[in-house]
Amino acid sequence: MERYIMDRGAFLFGYSKRSIFITKELQKKGFNITIIVADLKSYEKAKEHGYLDIIKMDITDDEVL
Repeated sequence: MERYIMDRGAFLFGYSKRSIFITKELQKKGFNITIIVADLKSYEKAKEHGYLDIIKMDITDDEVL
């Protein structure tokens, strides 16, 4: 039986110790990761770890959403 792999993606809100672990595990399973952060420090940390699909925005601001 052939197995078809579909393009899978995941959004992670925030970039903490827990989400760093989760992103690594999801990548091992072939997920494309989008990280959404509210602060510059988390944004820079995600960039340092090699992520390119990072969005910096305040998700508590209804105007932005």
